[in-house]
Amino acid sequence: VDSWSLNVSIGGLAFTAIVPAGEELPREGSSLEVDFSLPDTGVPVSGSGRIEWVDVMSAHAPSRRIAVGLSFQALRPSDRAILARYVSEYRPHIGVAMATAEDAKLCRTELESEGALHFAGSEGQLRGLLARGDVYAVLIFGDAEKAATALVDLVDGEAGDTAPIDAKPRVIYCARATAPGLVRLHHGGKVYQSLSRPFDPQLLRLAVRRAVEDYAVRSELKRVSLELERSFMRVKARPPREETPLKEIIFESEAMRQVLKLLQ
Repeated sequence: VDSWSLNVSIGGLAFTAIVPAGEELPREGSSLEVDFSLPDTGVPVSGSGRIEWVDVMSAHAPSRRIAVGLSFQALRPSDRAILARYVSEYRPHIGVAMATAEDAKLCRTELESEGALHFAGSEGQLRGLLARGDVYAVLIFGDAEKAATALVDLVDGEAGDTAPIDAKPRVIYCARATAPGLVRLHHGGKVYQSLSRPFDPQLLRLAVRRAVEDYAVRSELKRVSLELERSFMRVKARPPREETPLKEIIFESEAMRQVLKLLQ
């Protein structure tokens, strides 16, 4: 099964996968052997885990796209140490699209402390960046409103195909636009924040920081809600237990019988 990770921690992994039609979907509660490479570093990690939840994102033939939450059950000590170091040194990934040399210099100066910057100078490069599945925010620059708006739509569409927990990158619109155009983008929920020239470095940093935090918080809330939903469904599916009537419990003890005698 083709799959790629979008969230990894010491305790587990969230990933999306393409399951061909006719193949059985992973079952919640079952064990799964995993073998993956850490993003950017390419360092391999292997072990086994328990499937905590499965979410079918799309079921269009001839395949199905699913998201899976896995908790690690067994990792080699060396792999656990590698994973711990990766998580502790992890930096959010931030995309910068169609920036001029001056814009790119500003981003490097003001934003390198906020995360790992990735520059995309074309639509194809932006598609490749979004395919990572772990981009928190995308800044879109440019002088042509139509082209910039098309990139916003690209982020909204492409990221929607890879985000297992409805966590699309937050778009910070830094391109030229008319007032009606900006209103449409904001009302459509496609833009997290818009900034106008000349860019205030402090506002730029603040916008990116808030976008990254919003992505992280909402992703975690969605993940937790999925786990709670699956836990509730598992509990609900259990056969009902015979319960002793409350009346029998209350009147069963000798102390309560004495109290009843006094009341009578």
